[in-house]
Amino acid sequence: EVDTSSVRYNILCGEALFPNVIVAWHKSNPDMVTYNMYGPTEDTVFCTYYLINKGNIDNLEISKQTGAVSIGVDFKNNKSRVIDENDTFVTDKNVLGELCLCSSQLSPGYWQRPDENGSKFFEREGDRWYKTGDLCYVADNGIFMHEGRSDSQVKINGFRVELGEIENVYKKISGNFCVVLPYTNAQNNI
Repeated sequence: EVDTSSVRYNILCGEALFPNVIVAWHKSNPDMVTYNMYGPTEDTVFCTYYLINKGNIDNLEISKQTGAVSIGVDFKNNKSRVIDENDTFVTDKNVLGELCLCSSQLSPGYWQRPDENGSKFFEREGDRWYKTGDLCYVADNGIFMHEGRSDSQVKINGFRVELGEIENVYKKISGNFCVVLPYTNAQNNI
């Protein structure tokens, strides 16, 4: 059991948050307030947040696919939208697509990677957007639910790892093919 009795604010970001972890913490300290933050490096880390407190700890918004706690709503001066397979902004609720972000803190792009910049950053309606690769939908109550990835990227201790890159390096070194799969332990850590 975790002793969180002296914690007033708990700010989490970098990995998916699972209910079994946060519920245990809040049972130790019902007055603690937790912010489950979401945001990639390309948009300077904090873009959305989901507030958890004693008013909602027993009724958390949980992802249907991953079982993770919601990533919430936009911070002030941030915009998040979901696009479909045709790169069209989704206007209906509960439609799965790729999460895109827009803000003044958005990166100018990847250094010396015009191919990546062209596929990940785009202009629409006078704004510059970033395609995160994260699959999300907007629930009926307007919050974002994270449902996984559109590619084989995983996060390990907050660092993004492209499984395909590991496979390619292995093939170059050994001359053999391999498949790299993430292993998730009992704490939902890869």
